[in-house]
Amino acid sequence: MLTPRPTQCRCLCWVPQRDTLSYLRDARANREVYLIGTAHISQRSAEEVGDLIRLVRPAHVAVELCPQRKARLQADAQQHDQMSALLRSFGGNESDAMLRAAFQALNGLWKQYGLVPGVDFKAALDAADAIGASVHCIDRDVDETLRLLRGALGEVDLARFMTTLPPKELMAGMLRGGSIGDVVESLKDRAQVAALRRHLNRAAPSIVEVMLHQRDRLMVKQLRRQVPQGVVVAVVGLAHMDGIEHEWLLQDDLQTGHS
Repeated sequence: MLTPRPTQCRCLCWVPQRDTLSYLRDARANREVYLIGTAHISQRSAEEVGDLIRLVRPAHVAVELCPQRKARLQADAQQHDQMSALLRSFGGNESDAMLRAAFQALNGLWKQYGLVPGVDFKAALDAADAIGASVHCIDRDVDETLRLLRGALGEVDLARFMTTLPPKELMAGMLRGGSIGDVVESLKDRAQVAALRRHLNRAAPSIVEVMLHQRDRLMVKQLRRQVPQGVVVAVVGLAHMDGIEHEWLLQDDLQTGHS
């Protein structure tokens, strides 16, 4: 059970609560954000999202989705996740075929073990509906992200990517025993995610810029400018939490004139 401590952090703009939860406050607006980081294929993440929304009872729920992805998820969460959209975006050349095969295998493996992409967002939408909270999509349009991703893939140095070894701490987490679900849960750790971000920044910086950094900045902008004032629960992938928190504090510094 998630246990935020709002009375202890009202005067601060950022308070980490645990690896998957932090509290953000807009210094110049009556806006409080409970930021929860998830694994999109984790049923436990979905349960934590639902628990948090029922506990906090926010006026607004923000999700790392664009309107198109939200509509697809609501229509059929099993078939219209972001991985499916990525698969449909590949063309017919040999390179695209190899990428398609790799993503198909990964997507099939996730579903075989009951790790359905998007269960966390579906839980957020259901919980928001149950308490009458408004839902806000804060991510970039999926087609634009896929267009930028295809360009970024062309900038990847494949030799460098294949020879850049993951850090030891990341490999240790991935090699732990147990089911795939257990491994997914063990990787929901900020230190593990930070290690993954550093690894990908070295191995494929163009992809990280498109998939993480640009979207981190956009989601903070959306939270500050598009989501109405009040209490918000924001549901994002755990890999976005560090970037969103960093950008949030940077925006506070710009607004208050701190160097």
